[in-house]
Amino acid sequence: MVPSPLESARDLVSSSTELPTIPEIVLRIVGKLNDEDVFIDDIIPLVLQDQVLTGRVLRLVNSALYSPLEPVSSVREAFIYLGLERLKEAIFTCAIIDLFKSGTGTFNRSTLWTHALGVAIIARAIATSVGGPDPSDAYVAGLLHDVGEVFFSYYLKDDFVRVSNTVAADNTTFLDEEYHQFGTSHCEVGYFIGERWRFDPPVTNAILFHHSPESAPPEHAAMVAIVAIANLYATLRRLGYGNPRPTRDDLYSFGAWQTLQQALPDAVVSPQAIINELDSSITKIQSAIDATFL
Repeated sequence: MVPSPLESARDLVSSSTELPTIPEIVLRIVGKLNDEDVFIDDIIPLVLQDQVLTGRVLRLVNSALYSPLEPVSSVREAFIYLGLERLKEAIFTCAIIDLFKSGTGTFNRSTLWTHALGVAIIARAIATSVGGPDPSDAYVAGLLHDVGEVFFSYYLKDDFVRVSNTVAADNTTFLDEEYHQFGTSHCEVGYFIGERWRFDPPVTNAILFHHSPESAPPEHAAMVAIVAIANLYATLRRLGYGNPRPTRDDLYSFGAWQTLQQALPDAVVSPQAIINELDSSITKIQSAIDATFL
């Protein structure tokens, strides 16, 4: 019997002995940040244990992504400026970027990072606009949505070169060619990577269903739809890779808008208003991406 895409993905991830991990200190920090009773002074000593992380957080906070009015020079100032929720975003950004800097992957690492961070920023903006789900969780889900592509690019490089060449030559999609080559896709592979890294179901389901939001479990449909829309918008605006490029008509008629409205019946989900808001921010989004490849 031919294994299902989920089974093939699980086997690929479980058989990888070199799968990178998120540093334990980062998981401890995020665990603390998820505690409703946490205080800034509970987090600072943990961050200071890792001088590389400390430096990256300070550089990130001072970048165009967060745009402080005055330079932030200490970890305490950074935490106060960001607040605990945005701090989680910053910590994950500084940790995840190593995945895009290591190895000898098929894609140019800046192309991967441009798309990942672009989708993260856009997903946060959409979540904020519609009043849910949590914008910081949407940011993290956007940041990780294509982590399966990183896996293919680094650990199945020769096969993924063939996928990339076919996509470019035939104007097909990575998703279709991945299923043809691997029997699975970056969605399923990314899902199991997210589970191994102990991310919560809203994030792992966004990774799994961002190309099929209509199939998402109802309890995670809003997050999935937001990441799916952010992914399509980022591809339209040429933030990183993506083939074939969607049109504006594709974006406006995307079924994920309806999925999002059904998942958030009390929200005002206006594709026109949200897209206009994103269009007005695209220069700032691009500047933030350019400034944060630390």
